[in-house]
Amino acid sequence: MIRPRNQVAYSLFNQARAHGVVMGKRNTLFEEAPILAYLGRDTVPAAEIRANVQRFRVVQDTLARRGKLLVFVIAPSKAAIYPELLPAAYQQQRPHRSNYDRYATSMREAGLNVLDFGALFRQWKDTSSYPLFARGGIHWSGYGLTLAADTLFPYLEQHTHLNLPDFRRTGLEVTTSPRHPDGDMVRALNLLWAPPSFPMGYPMVQFQPLQPGQRRPACW
Repeated sequence: MIRPRNQVAYSLFNQARAHGVVMGKRNTLFEEAPILAYLGRDTVPAAEIRANVQRFRVVQDTLARRGKLLVFVIAPSKAAIYPELLPAAYQQQRPHRSNYDRYATSMREAGLNVLDFGALFRQWKDTSSYPLFARGGIHWSGYGLTLAADTLFPYLEQHTHLNLPDFRRTGLEVTTSPRHPDGDMVRALNLLWAPPSFPMGYPMVQFQPLQPGQRRPACW
C-alpha cells in the first residue's frame, strides 16, 4: 500500500513522500538540506572557515613543492542554480550569505586553486541547450557533466602542463527517460508511475587514443 499512498500524495496533493525531499514548481524535486544551505540557514563560524582555508593552503603548497597539483572543485547546488523553481514557502524567505559564498570568497582571497562550478553553472544556465539538473535528480545532469569536463580538462592542462588525452562528442541523445543518476529522487519517491522528465540531452563522448607526448594523469 505504500506506493499507492505515495502516488496519491504526489498526483493529487503535490507532496513528495520521501525523507528530505520537497516538490517545487513545475513538479521539480529538491532536497531540503541544499535549499537551507542556499538560504544561508546552516552557516558555520567565520573562524572555522578561515582555519579550514588555511589548512587547505598548507596542503596545497606542500604538494606543489613536490610537483603535485591540488584543486578544490566546488560542485553546483540545484537550489542555487534554479531558485525560481523552489517551493513558494522557500522563495518567500530572504536568503542570507551562504557557506558557499563565504568559502568561495575566502578561498579566492587566500590564493587557493579553485574551480567554481557553482558560478559557472549559473553562467551557463541561460544559454545551456538542455537542463543542467534533471527534474527528479539531485546531482548535475549528464549534459552538465560534459560541460564541466570541457572546463576541467583545459584547467588541468594549463596548471599541470600535461597534454591529456583528447575527447570529442560524436552525437547527442535527447530523451525524457533520464539515465542514472538523473532520476535518483524520483526513485526515492517509490511511486506507481514515474513522472515525466524534462527533455534531457546526453552527449555521446569518445576518447581518442593516446598520441605521442600525451599521458593520463596519475591518480591514487
